[in-house]
Amino acid sequence: MNILYIYTDYFKNYDLPIALKSMGHKVDIIEDNFSTIMDNESLNLQLEDKLRKTDYFCVMSYGFCPDVSSVCEKMKILYVAWTYDSLCMALYHGNITNSYSHIFIFDYSEWKRLKDKYPNANIYHLPLGVNSLRIDQLEIQPSDREKYGCPIAFVGTMYNHNEFDEIISCFQPSDRGYFEDVFGYFRGKWNSESIYDWFSTDEMVYFNQKLPEYAKNDRDIDDRLYYAFTILNRKLGQIDRIDVLNKLSDLGEVHLFTPEED
Repeated sequence: MNILYIYTDYFKNYDLPIALKSMGHKVDIIEDNFSTIMDNESLNLQLEDKLRKTDYFCVMSYGFCPDVSSVCEKMKILYVAWTYDSLCMALYHGNITNSYSHIFIFDYSEWKRLKDKYPNANIYHLPLGVNSLRIDQLEIQPSDREKYGCPIAFVGTMYNHNEFDEIISCFQPSDRGYFEDVFGYFRGKWNSESIYDWFSTDEMVYFNQKLPEYAKNDRDIDDRLYYAFTILNRKLGQIDRIDVLNKLSDLGEVHLFTPEED
């Protein structure tokens, strides 16, 4: 198959085109990053030109890009997107229903939520894979073991830079105390009540009034889910991760491998 692969600002994944090539497919790549949120006017024209000049079986990306979906719908070319994040805000866009777009989602809960919302959309549940060809070629050197070896390791983000901390200055002191009580209530409750269920109409109105423009909901998603997942959940994730790591530190030395800005 002749496949056109594009990179997005979501994640510049090299494994997918490498895996496709190893399976015998011909893969062309547009190196520029397509935004999954902002307009891609010049890149859209570049994509259209590429699709006119070459006969591709499909366009593929890691992460869903609404603009690419629009171009493929216009050109009547299959678009395949494999998403890994949850909540993936790019998916809450009307283009998810485009007939030439086929979207694979690793998170079952998000797939079900979107399938219920868009029953006729071509969206599927597909767990993430791994490029074993690349992983198998890694050689662990003694210097690697010395640098990275530790009793307990955490690899990921601590969410120290989260939206709630950025906008808390918008709240009155009494309101801050209220939200602290909410976080305290949900602390460590991973499999019971959801902070999503806690949101009432009053809280959603409050957020809409207090939040600066950049933090407001501009996607095809209800306010309750948007604010719970993008603002409250990440703050709660920060609190829970600190709690768990502090508890683990009683058992052994904990090393954090997090993004530099975290």
